[in-house]
Parts: sequence; structure tokens; C-alpha cells
Amino acid sequence: MSQHKEVLHGYRQSKAPASAVVMRVLLFMILVYLCVSLMTMTAWFSEHGKKIWLALMPSQQMLLGEESTKQGLVCEGEERNLSEVAFSGKGLHGIDFQHEFELDREWEVPPFISNVSPEFIKDAALPRGNGSAVIMLAMGTENQIDFLENWILNVKRAGIVMAVIGAGDNATFNKAREYEVSVFRWSPEEHDASAGWGTSLWTRNTWQKVFAVQKIVSWGYDVILSDLDVVWWRDPSIIFDKHPQADMFFSHDGVATSNTEEDAAVTLLEKGASIHNFINTGMYMARSTGASRAFMRRWAARYPHFDGHDQNGIYDLIKSGPEGEKHPEDPAILRSANNTLYHAVLPTYVFANGHSYFVSKLHSLLNAEIPFGMHATWTYENAAGKRSRLREVKAWHDPHEYYDGKFITMDLEIPSMPLEHNEKDNTEDMLQFHLMALEMQMKQVAIGMMFSLITGRSFIMPNLQCFCERIWYSVIKCRFPDYLDMKFPTPCPMDYYFHMDMLYKGDRGVKIDFREQGFLDNPNVSPQIKTSVASISLSSKAANCAMCLGKAHEDTRTCLARQQCISSGEIPSVMMPGNLTDVEIHKYLAPMNDTKLWVLNLKGFTGSTMTEAFGGFESPQTGVLVRSFFTDLLQDWCCRTPDDAKRMNKSMSEPLNILPGFV
Repeated sequence: MSQHKEVLHGYRQSKAPASAVVMRVLLFMILVYLCVSLMTMTAWFSEHGKKIWLALMPSQQMLLGEESTKQGLVCEGEERNLSEVAFSGKGLHGIDFQHEFELDREWEVPPFISNVSPEFIKDAALPRGNGSAVIMLAMGTENQIDFLENWILNVKRAGIVMAVIGAGDNATFNKAREYEVSVFRWSPEEHDASAGWGTSLWTRNTWQKVFAVQKIVSWGYDVILSDLDVVWWRDPSIIFDKHPQADMFFSHDGVATSNTEEDAAVTLLEKGASIHNFINTGMYMARSTGASRAFMRRWAARYPHFDGHDQNGIYDLIKSGPEGEKHPEDPAILRSANNTLYHAVLPTYVFANGHSYFVSKLHSLLNAEIPFGMHATWTYENAAGKRSRLREVKAWHDPHEYYDGKFITMDLEIPSMPLEHNEKDNTEDMLQFHLMALEMQMKQVAIGMMFSLITGRSFIMPNLQCFCERIWYSVIKCRFPDYLDMKFPTPCPMDYYFHMDMLYKGDRGVKIDFREQGFLDNPNVSPQIKTSVASISLSSKAANCAMCLGKAHEDTRTCLARQQCISSGEIPSVMMPGNLTDVEIHKYLAPMNDTKLWVLNLKGFTGSTMTEAFGGFESPQTGVLVRSFFTDLLQDWCCRTPDDAKRMNKSMSEPLNILPGFV
């Protein structure tokens, strides 16, 4: 790497005889001058400090130089110095770099990535058959440490062996070492672990990824960049081999694809890609070519002059210049960035997101293989929502005890969807059915949660169904504007409607120990739990069963059996009257305590009789706390278009009610 020496400038004052008065005047004038200069410099530095700070620090290697040449990392047939490529006007793909080099050459990459070397990357990289080598890079800080652990475990489960972690603090560095993953510190300073999404420190940290990738590709290595909220199921490095003409591959934020089932069988690329796709920088792949190295330098060079995060920084760069021509050997690959780069877009069933994998299940619709990975975007409720979504797709690694215990879940009654629902053009008609169906499901869930609180069993969220999307900007025909063909019903992720932090952590003295939708399908759940099942049905026919609660001379089980309210068999069942209080429910269900899993059926207590399902808490104070908790547990549905809301004189959002009138 190039070494930069700090040059120190000074001066030597000549000695000359002078009177004491003259000396004092001179000293006074110098002091005034220094004070004024200091004030001026302070004001100037507050405006230009970022640039001067970058200029004073040691720069990174800008060109593919001596060290990478010594290690034999330059692919055969490539120019070994980007300046030669630029001035000759010949890139790896015949692209003219002259203009791009002139833009780059006065700028040097910031020095944040200071503790990584070509030797370190060489040891971590996976050699590939064509003489190149690849790493998968993720970077993080202490506030993401649970996501770091989860990411490492998923990578190991997928058989990916070339993972590298860039750590922003000692806690992250040490955690990666615990899992025996290659790790480097990107800066000697400790980073604020509380930095949240959108803060200035978070923004700066997103650029750390760009600087690291720029540096590593300059040494001749291919890089797969991953955020820590990405799940990997397969090694994506084969994409480099299957589509060798592309310099870079990007995931994007779309929820649909223009590819057909036939396309999915023959290509891993989005055939309808353009420079206007909303690229997501949480998953992308950079092949070390002359074009990609120059592009990464241009991207990194935007940092000193750009207020946004790295993803915003790449949008204008990709879209600079007109839409480029398609690659003659692979028309899914296009020229971009003013005709300096060949890039491809990976469809959302190959590099999936939180919507395309969980809600629309694009890979299943196209009979494609499971995605290489999924980025937990299109989620709500910040980190808590991401954890919930990853649990729902069985990609969050919880400790063994999470899967053990006693549980209660529900057999929901869900209204039948009108036959014409998917063909309707009227968003409001579709929305009203969705709100009715969702409220019906949520009221049943509320009763199940009450039973969980009363009996001390963990509540397994039943599979909720949605008949309208939730989007923070607005829906068209109850769908994403770019996916109007999506069919309902779809799964309802918990983060769509619950305040997840409140549900996970509890509030106001109320905490429900819950498990995610699909919990029982998780292979970590013991078969003994799935086979130790009892059915509990609330029924108007069970009114005579309530008398068993007052029998002092006879135990509850014997009485319930005599009244034909309980039956044994392969799945024991108990019929239960409604309107029992918390104390009565606890006593009534005591005979079933040895059973691991209860399945609650409320099909006799939906609709107008829902309030009869639970008689409330005998302690008024408990009732007040629980009511307060449930009142704020749900988010609003969102959103109508502004035009629809104005035309109907309605709000863009709709509040949801989980309380069925009791407590």
C-alpha cells in the first residue's frame, strides 16, 4: 500500500535587538492576530471540517498496485493499473474510463477501513476455479450484536465458509471471534452502540461498507456484501459463474418480477432490469474488474459531498447518463453509470426481501428454488419487527429453552373471502372486508392471550390471514402499486399490526410470553410437545359444566367427566362454558395441566357472542392494567391514497380494535 508521510511546516524567528516597549507591542499584536485567526478558523472548520479531516488522514490505496500484483490477484487479461486503463480508454469490457478517472483522481478514500490488509483477505477468501477468490462481507456494531450472532449461524448452516466481519467496536470483534469467523476492526475508535436508523452515525456507518468493498475489490477479490439482517440459505457465489459478463449484481426493493416461470428456470437475473430499479445495498455482489473497481471508487468518492446514506449515494451514480445497451451475450445485463459499468439486477425470488419471501412467496409461485438469501426489508417496528419476521421464516436462532415448555394456541375462525375479492377494482370495498376479517381474528387472539396470562402458558400466535396489504404510503386495489396481480388471502406478518417491542418486552405490568406464527412447524420444537395435545372448546352446550367449579366433595376432573364435559382419547378434549372469570378458568382447566399443548377453539363464541367468552378478572386493578395494555397493542392499518381519503372524508389510516368488550 502507498505510504503517506506527514509534512510539518514551521519557521524560525530571527533574533534582533528591540526595546521592551516594542517587544510588548509586537507580542500584543501577535496575540490579537492569533485570537482573530482562531475565531476565523473555528467558523471555517465547522463548515469544512469533514473535508479537511479526510484530507489529513492517511489515504487508502486507490489503484490496484504492487501488493496485489505480488500476490497474483489480478485476473489474467486485466490491466494492472487503473490509471493505465483510464488513459488508454480500454476497460475490461471495452468501456472508456477516461472521464471517470478525471473525476476520481483528486479524491482519496477516507481512512476508516484501517485494520484490514490484502494478507488478511487472502487468508479468509475462498479460491474459485477461474483464478479469482471471493469473500462474503458483513459489518456491524454492538447495537446489532444479536443480529450478528444470528447472521453467523445462518451463514454456517448454509455452508458458506468465506465470511468476514468488519467490527466497529470491541464487543462486535470479540463476538465474531467467539464464533471463529474472520474479523477486523474498521476503526480504532469505539462507536456509540445506541446509534439508531437515520442518525448521523448510522449514516456514516453505512458508508463504511462502501469503503471496505472498494478497498477489497481493489486488491483483486470478488465481494458479496451482506447486511446483518440478511438470512442466507445458499452460497450465492455461483451467480458470478453463471453470469460472467456482469461487473456487479444488485438486489432491489421491488416486490414483483417481470420474469416468468420459464425465465426462472434458465436465468438468475431480472430480465426487465433498468437503471431505474430501486437498488438495495443490503445485498450486492462486486466482481473485481476494472469497471467495478472504478465504480466503487466513484461511489465512495460521493461521501464527502453527500448527506444521505450509501444507498441514496448509489442511485444517482447508477442513473447518470442514459439507459445503456444490453450486453450482447446476456440481455439481462445492462450498461449503467454513464456507460462505465455492466450491472445486473437480481429478482426478488433470488435475492428476496421480507415481502417477496414471506407474503407473496414469489419463489413458490414461479416454482423456483429457495432464494439464496432474504433481506428483512418491508418490515415494521424496527429491530423487533425484523426479529419477529425472521422467527416466522424459521431463520432466527433462539436458545433451546425457547422451544420447550407448555403452550396454548388457537384454531381461528376466519370469514370466507368473497369470490370476487381478487378481481375488485374498488379499494374501499376490499379494505372494509379486510378490516372486518382482521378484527374478527384479533378478538379471538385477544381471548387466547387472556388464557395465556391466566394459565401461565406461552401463547403461540395462530396463522393470521390478510385480505389487503399494509403500506406506509398507500395501496391500490389493496395491493402494492407494482404488484397488482397478487392474490389474496396472504399471510399476515405479526409486525404488520402488533407493536412488537410492547409484545416482546411487556408494558404496564403485563407481559405475554408468546411464540411466533408457525412455531409448531419449527424442527427445534420437540415431537413430544406436538403429540401431547388437548382440545379446549368454548360452547353454549357446556353451561351445566360450570357447576363442577363449586363441588367441594368431588374433584373437578371427576365432575367434568360425569357431566360429559371432558373426554379422553388420542386427543383429550374439554368443553368449557363462557363468561368464566380468570380464577374460574384456572381451576376449570387444572385437570389438563399435564398436557403440553392446548388448542383453544372459539368457533361457538364469535360475532355477537364474543363478549361472553371471558368474564373478566376478579381483581379490578388487574383488569385495568390488562385493558390498558390491550388498548395500545395494535398499530393502525395504513393507508388509503390521499385522493381516496379526501373524496370519502376519511383518514388515510384506520385504527384497529383487539378488545372484544371485556376485562
